[in-house]
Amino acid sequence: MKPTGKYVIFREDRDEFLAAERRVHEADLLGWAPTPAAAVKYDALSTAKQTAQRIADKKGYGLTVCELHESATKTALMNPLRVHPSR
Repeated sequence: MKPTGKYVIFREDRDEFLAAERRVHEADLLGWAPTPAAAVKYDALSTAKQTAQRIADKKGYGLTVCELHESATKTALMNPLRVHPSR
C-alpha cells in the first residue's frame, strides 16, 4: 500500500466518512458516506484537521482524520488523528 497524500474525516460512532460539507451562513451542512471512495479528500493534513476541529466544536462529537493509502485492490486508513470538541 502506498500513501495517496490525501486525508479523509471519519466519524467512528457512525462508521461513516464526511462526503459533503457546505457552509451556509454560520451553519455546516454535512453529508456522510459509508466508504472512503465517496469521502471528501483533503490535500493537506492541516486543512483536514482544521475542518474536523470546526465540525467537532460545532456538533459536539469527536472525529478522526486519516491518511488514505491505496493499492490496486484495497484502500486503507493510516495514521489516525483524533479530534475532540474543545468545549
